[in-house]
Amino acid sequence: MKVIDMRLRPPTPEFKKQHKEHEAYIASRFPIRAAQYAAWQDQTLEECVKEMEELDYVGVVAARSIPATTVSSDYVKKLADEFPNRFLAVGGADPSPSNRRAAQDEIERIAKVLKLKGVAIEPGFLDPPMLADDRRLYPIWAQCNDLGLFVGLQIGPYSGPTAAFSSPLQVEQVAIDFPKLQIVLFHGAYPYFEDMLALMTRFKNIWCQPDTYVRGHAWEHYMFMASGPRWTDRTLYGSALPYGIGIRASLEWHQKNWKLDPAVAERYFYKNACELFGIEV
Repeated sequence: MKVIDMRLRPPTPEFKKQHKEHEAYIASRFPIRAAQYAAWQDQTLEECVKEMEELDYVGVVAARSIPATTVSSDYVKKLADEFPNRFLAVGGADPSPSNRRAAQDEIERIAKVLKLKGVAIEPGFLDPPMLADDRRLYPIWAQCNDLGLFVGLQIGPYSGPTAAFSSPLQVEQVAIDFPKLQIVLFHGAYPYFEDMLALMTRFKNIWCQPDTYVRGHAWEHYMFMASGPRWTDRTLYGSALPYGIGIRASLEWHQKNWKLDPAVAERYFYKNACELFGIEV
């Protein structure tokens, strides 16, 4: 079965440097960290690509643009061009108030020059941190809506200075005000599963991508979401590499623990991401 991993950082020097910087930044804010796949640090890009080829696996690589650390949109675009059957690129922007004009220029370039399909934005890591429904971000959502870009937001346990930054409820008003804007919640708003489920029931433009948190205490809840007829078309697979247990072990864990109908599994692992990126199946 083909797989599109919606959240994967390949083991390149650029991503390893960024990961180290980001880990130091997060460690300064939170006492407990997520488990990591230690082998990633010693793995080469070539080894990773070989494993992906063996698994018929495509990884979505997102640029990172926050005050603490960056990986450029140009870099992820170059990576996807070099390995067109293994990587899909998503741009990144830092719409902190002092950087908003530059962010809007970058978003325009992501859509029209790099011709990417989505942009990753991390509201809780901006300067200052902002919830997704902060009105200072509305020009960004309007621009992405007009350009036809989906927005990937990091909404999870380590996504900002307070628990409010982990809640999916911060995207509700955005979904109402921009009904055509596709909003993907990376980390699946863990552990606020029931709120996530409620929003996906109400809004067809909200997507859940729980990545490594599917193996947490709410794993049965996410399996319920992936298989439920109201949500099965907007639940997306991701490994969160280098967090978690590695891409092969992650697939094996799903195979052992998730009892999905084959058609549902195909949507979760592959077809839903194809729809989001506009890829013909």
